[in-house]
Amino acid sequence: SEIARWSARSPARRLQGVLMLDEADAYLPATSKPATKEPLQDLLRRARSAGLGVMIATQNPGDLDYKGRDNISTWFVGRIAAEAARKKMKPLFAEARESFAGKLANAGVGEFYMLTGGHVTSLRSDRAVMDTRQLGMDEIERLARATVSSAK
Repeated sequence: SEIARWSARSPARRLQGVLMLDEADAYLPATSKPATKEPLQDLLRRARSAGLGVMIATQNPGDLDYKGRDNISTWFVGRIAAEAARKKMKPLFAEARESFAGKLANAGVGEFYMLTGGHVTSLRSDRAVMDTRQLGMDEIERLARATVSSAK
């Protein structure tokens, strides 16, 4: 809600920021109504006109609310192995001018398809140079102590 208020107060014709939400199916689920659902649907509808991009990520795109899905103009879709998950995405695939849904079951690491305006583009992503991993709280605290000590 605060981001929507900010974008209403600070409209721009060019991109001035991007909001990124991971595991978006928890914020915009198809079957329940958490407090995040309506504000996120509003952002998906209106943020672009205020110069705000909204990027959402999920491992279960078929579990997103259909109203939210209808307001997403560009999709990056990777491997979807389960047939049931691909069936949930059929409305999205229907707008594609070429068939790519069958390729999703066998997509490899770093292989994606960008779908926008009915066009499908195959993309390949290389592994990041940085090694990213999730840290436990004990390791975060140890690293923070080391950072504070080296700054003194």
